[in-house]
This record gives sequence, structure tokens and C-alpha cells, in this order.
Amino acid sequence: MELNRLGFASQFGYGILVVAGYFTAGLIGLLFAIPPGSASVIWPPSGVATAALFVFSLRFWPAVWLAAILVNLTTQVSLGLAVCIATGNTAAAIVSTWLIRRFLGRALFSTPSGAFRFVIAAAVGCMIAATVGTTSMYFAARIGRGELTQSWATWFLGDMTGLVVVLPLIYALVTRNRNSWRLARLPEFLIGLAILTSLSCMLFGGILSSRQTAQCLYLPIIVLLWPILRFELPEVTIGIFLFATAAIWSAIVEAGSIHTKSAFETLFDLQVLVLTFSIAGLSICGLVTAQRAAELASAETQWKLQRESSERDRLEHWFSQLLKAAQDALIIADGQTGRIRLVNRAAETLFGYSAEELVGQEIEILIPERLRAIHQKHRQSYGKAPYVRMMGSNDDLRARKKNGNEFAAQIALGPTSAGDGKVIFCTIRDMTGENNTKRELKDSEERFALAVKGSSAGIWDWDLRTNSVYFSPRWKSILGYAEHEISHQLDEWRTRLHPEDQVRAIKTVENYLKGETTEYELEHRLRHKDGSYRWILARGAVIRDATGKPYRMVGSHLDITDRKTIEQSLRERLAQLIAAEEVQSYLLPKEAPVIPGFDIAGRCFPAEFAAGDDFDFLFLKNGDFVAFISDVSGHGIASAILMAFLHAHLRTLAEYYDDLSELITRANTILESQSSDYNFVTLLAVRLNIEKRQLSSVHCGHPPGFIIGANGEVRFWTKDDGPPLSVFATAEFLESPTVSLAPGDVYVMLTDGLVEAFSPQEDMFGIDRVVETVVNHRTEAASEIIAALRGAVLGHVGTDRLDDDCTIVIIKNLQ
Repeated sequence: MELNRLGFASQFGYGILVVAGYFTAGLIGLLFAIPPGSASVIWPPSGVATAALFVFSLRFWPAVWLAAILVNLTTQVSLGLAVCIATGNTAAAIVSTWLIRRFLGRALFSTPSGAFRFVIAAAVGCMIAATVGTTSMYFAARIGRGELTQSWATWFLGDMTGLVVVLPLIYALVTRNRNSWRLARLPEFLIGLAILTSLSCMLFGGILSSRQTAQCLYLPIIVLLWPILRFELPEVTIGIFLFATAAIWSAIVEAGSIHTKSAFETLFDLQVLVLTFSIAGLSICGLVTAQRAAELASAETQWKLQRESSERDRLEHWFSQLLKAAQDALIIADGQTGRIRLVNRAAETLFGYSAEELVGQEIEILIPERLRAIHQKHRQSYGKAPYVRMMGSNDDLRARKKNGNEFAAQIALGPTSAGDGKVIFCTIRDMTGENNTKRELKDSEERFALAVKGSSAGIWDWDLRTNSVYFSPRWKSILGYAEHEISHQLDEWRTRLHPEDQVRAIKTVENYLKGETTEYELEHRLRHKDGSYRWILARGAVIRDATGKPYRMVGSHLDITDRKTIEQSLRERLAQLIAAEEVQSYLLPKEAPVIPGFDIAGRCFPAEFAAGDDFDFLFLKNGDFVAFISDVSGHGIASAILMAFLHAHLRTLAEYYDDLSELITRANTILESQSSDYNFVTLLAVRLNIEKRQLSSVHCGHPPGFIIGANGEVRFWTKDDGPPLSVFATAEFLESPTVSLAPGDVYVMLTDGLVEAFSPQEDMFGIDRVVETVVNHRTEAASEIIAALRGAVLGHVGTDRLDDDCTIVIIKNLQ
């Protein structure tokens, strides 16, 4: 539950709720206290406290502590003893909550091992509570030495029972899926609960004899399988709670045949029974939940496979029907080997081969023998860079049938990608019997038709003598029209020109027709049927008569709207980068601070325009000096604004906080509330106590800093133990222990762009080279060490600019 963004009044209300819940549960638990101490056979507050800290936040521990003090004061103990016991209970809840989050996360009881991990985490916390509680009671003379073991065991098992029964119930009810089952299933659930309740009453209500009770004691676990298999965690935990309630109620009224032993032994047996029942139920529930998830994933995978298989079968059927219906001979050949992979019936008829005879043969089987060698060379050359190609029929373009007869062929080639490589679609047409004039005319028409049909461009043909224009179907579809919706008149083009392009477009055509320009190419906008405008690239060529007068102009229209959009986006991106560069240049320190006894310097080297890196020098309210270095994810103006936002808040917070950990934690909270889900910042902040000459640091997912001693050895590495900023709103960032600086020490802070720079041989510059460079130049000024590092990494990569941003900060102790 996200409570960090709620106001103080809301969080205070939740705190009161925690105190009230814990106090009420504590009064119930005290009903089962075993004298002379306060140890109880079941302690529900342990479950309430851990559930509150787990579901809400660890920040609510004061509410748990206060409630625990109030509960213990009702037992007539001193205030000091009440505080000690409450401290143990609160520590137990905090430890259990941390362990549960650490080893289970937020999804409890979703796997078979989840229940056992939960029990282990609960046991560790309960040991703390039992140990602190019984020790405090002993030193307060409330229990004797001989009663320590019994009191500790009762205390421990009572806390465990309360935690194992109560926490799963609260967690399940808070996180339940409201749509998990419908109201129609309520009778089934109530019947199951009735059976479980009746069986519990029989066991603990005195209806059965002691022997029968012992024989049937674990029968409710079998009944519990019903809600486990049919429902989900909320229903299971309700069943566990009812069973535990029946068992514990029998302890209150001393009913049932189970009460045949001493009070302590009876209560001990009940604790073990309830714990066993709860752990078994939660474990089986986790197993069923994991099985349901696996079945759901399997069903989804099967559905996807069936859908893909159905789609593949449908496409194969369509393709098969297309091959059968094709009038021309169609051959599909491998783009690399030239071997035939598929032929249609028209190809079998044309060449006289059966499909079985052709498949697997090289395409040259259909070429006259005298032309096969040269055809093979052409095929190999074409296979390296295939493209749509139309080859007209003439005496040189010949094909050969099975009986040896040759014929003039018209062939069209078209490459496409298959799952196992490139294939070439070949269509072949027999042109025998055509006279030269008809053959040339038909060849021209076929080429034009193929160009129009296979091209993404629209074709236009303008007859200047009649002023009529042929617009291809593709030309019309580019503007959103069907073929019959646009007539073949020049005004169809002229009236659709964008007002801002009309004069320029018409002038370009006129200049070309007059011969004032040698090529016709025009980018302009035409109105689409939906009212929008499309960017069009027009190219054309003019045909002139013997006198040089133009009488025909033919060309193409290509929709370049996407290209124009990309160009505009690139221009905007460039503007953003320039703006980001200006933002960063304004924020970065113009010069390092002058601190007696120290030499401090910092530089940022952007890879392109603005860097995602940042650094700054600050002074806290108590006079301590702070240097920070950061790396913002992403690029452009958005990242620059995020960097500026963080930069400004760090400076503002430094005026109010002396605690570096609190300062970074506050900055993270502000940053997370303002940034998007895809932005984060790595940061290393270093505090320098100028008088004591001591360093401490806070890490936020950033590369660690290190200290080079005067003798040239690395004597200290700071450790990265925190997440990046703007990832978790509730993250806490701890300040490291201080380290004293010796004379001549050099502290180095850097971003990963320096370490991860690669040479042309893919050799990373690495941290070892960074250390070696600093060692070699440790006696020089801080700014010269930075220059040396910059020169070393540029020499390593062999260029004058790195692929990633690089930022370096050096703090050198001079005395």
C-alpha cells in the first residue's frame, strides 16, 4: 500500500488504526496468559503488528511500540518492564517484516516454499520477542530461573501461533482479487466452512472421546483441501482461522476430550496443532497457486500456438490457391543455389516437365545448353543483390522445354524472404508467334503494368496535346481515393495542391517544360481524401518532338510523409539536444571551491551535445563540503530537465539538512514523485569534514569511488549499497562509515563512460587502467589528473571523442 504520498492526517489515522488493532488483539491474547509471567498460548498482536508493517510501511513501528506498551501496562507491570517487553515485540515485528520482504517479496504464499520461508522469518522474529520478554520478566523478578524455559517456549509458540494465523488472514483480505469468484459460488464456500466448523466443534467440543479425538485430530486438514482446490488464499485463511478459533476456544472453556493433560501440556499441544494445521494449509495453498499459474501459462501458450498454426494453415491455403489460379508459369527458386523449390501447373504445362522432375533441379535445366554457363554467372550475380526485375522477350531471351524446343520468353523476377533464406519468384511467359511490332508493344505494356503494380509509387502520364492525365490506381490510393473517384484531368492534381505550394509547384513544371531545368523533381503537398495533406516526391521526364516541343510527360508520385515526419522529428530532437546542452552548461560549476589544504577539480566531457552526467559542489548547513556526481538515464531535453530538477533540489536541501543520508532520501522522494517510470538517476555523494579531514559517502547505484594513497596504492574502495534514485519512493539511503584522509591521498569519483570505453579491438579501458593513470599522476594537481585520465582513455579508444559521457571529480588532500 502506497502511504508515502498521503498527508500527515491520513498517515496519523492509519497509525491510530494500528494502535487500536494491536491493543484489541492484545487484550484478547492476555486471556490466554500463563502465570506467573505474561506469556500467552496465542498472541494475535504479533500477527497484527507484522501485517501492519508489511502491508503499510516499516515507518509505522512507533504505533506498534506504543500499542505494545499500553497492552503490557494492563497487566499491572511497571512502566520500565512494559517498555522492555514492547521493545522486544516491536523489534520482532520489524525483523520478521524485513525477512519476509527480503526472501518472499510482496507475493506471499504463491509457491510451495513460500509458506516455509514465511515460517522461518516469523520464527526469527518470535525468538527475539520471547528472548527479550522472558529476560525482562526474569530481571524484574516476575518469574524465577526454573520458569524461564517454560515461559520462553510458551511465549515463542504463542507469538508464532498468532503470527501464522493472523498475518495470512489480514494479508489475504487486503490483497484479495474481488473478481476471483462470483456470488454463485458463495453457497459452496459456506458449505465447506460449515463442514470444517462442525468437524472442529466435534474435536474440541467434547463430543468425541479422547481416543477418537486423537484419531481424527488432523482430519480437518483434509477438509481444508476443499477451499484450497476450489478457491484462493482469502478463503483458505478464513478456514484456518476458524479451526484455530475452535481449538483456542476449547482452551478458554476447557472443553473437549483433548483437555486430559496438565494445562501447560494441553496448551502446548494446541499450539503445535494450530501451527501444524496453518503451515500445512498455507504450503498446500502455495502449491495449488503455483500449479494454477503454470496451467494458465500453459493454456495461454497452447492458445497462441493454435492461433499461429491456424493462421499459417490459412496463408498456405491461400498461397496454394493463388499458384493454381495463376495463368503464367510460376517457379520459385532458392536465391543462393538456384535450385527449384516449387512450380505451378502452368509451369508444368509450359515446359513439359512434371513437378517431381523439376523440384530440386537447378534453374538452368530450363535454359538452352549454349546459354547455361552465362546464365549461371548472371544468376549468381543477381543472387548477391536481388531486386524486382522484368526481362522482356526477344531472340536472346530463350527458354527450353523438356523436348528440346526453345521459345522466346518474357520473365519477371521478384525476391522475397523465406524462413530459411531468400527465394526468387520467377514468372515465365511464352512469347512465340508474336511479330516484332506486337511483341515490342506488348513488352512495353507488360513492363509498364508490372512497374505500376509492383511499385509503391503512383504513376502519371500527361498528354500535353489533350491536357489529359492518366493517374494509376496507386496514385489515387495514395490520396485515399478509389480508381473511379478521380478523373483523368490535370485539375485533379492542381486543385489538391497545398496553398503554400501552388505557385512553387506550377513554376517548377513550367521551367522544366521550357527547358530551363534539366530534371524534374518536386517535393510538395497534396490534399488527402480525409482532409489532411500528404508530402509527395514527384519525378518525371518529358518527351519532345523533332522540333523540341514537349508533347508528353511521364513520372511518378511517391508518398514521403513518413520521411518528412522523421526529418521534422530529427530537427526537433536537435533543438532539444541544443537546449539540453545549454541547460547543462548553465548548471555545471564554473570553478571548483577553494578549501585550504585541499585541491578539488571536476570536469564533464559530453559524448554528444548535452551529457546525461552531472556533478556539483555544495556546503551543508554545518559547514561540511559535499561533492556529488550523477548519471541521468535517457537523453535530450527531458533528461536535462530531470538533471536540472535534481541539481536544484540538492542545492536547496543542502541549506536545511546536515544529514547527508536524509538529504539524499528527501531528494529521492521528490524526484520519484515528479519523474516518469522510465527515468532514473545513479548518484554518488561524498561528504568531507574539512576540519577532521574525514570522508563518508552515500551510494545510489553509481560506480564506487576509491582513494589512492601517497605511496601509490589503492587503500580504500567505497561500496555501492543503494538503488538508483527515482526507482523506489520508500528507499532509504544510508551514509557509509567515515574514512580519514592521509596527506597526499587522492579520492576519485567518475561515471561509467570512462571505465566502459572500448578500443577498436573491443578491449575495455577498465578500472585497472583508471587506477594506474591516477597512480602515475598522483603528485600533480587535481585538474591535471583529470586531464591525464581524459588523455589516457582517448589514446585507448583511438579517437578524440568517447561514445558515452565521461565525468570525473578529484579531491586531493594536500596536508
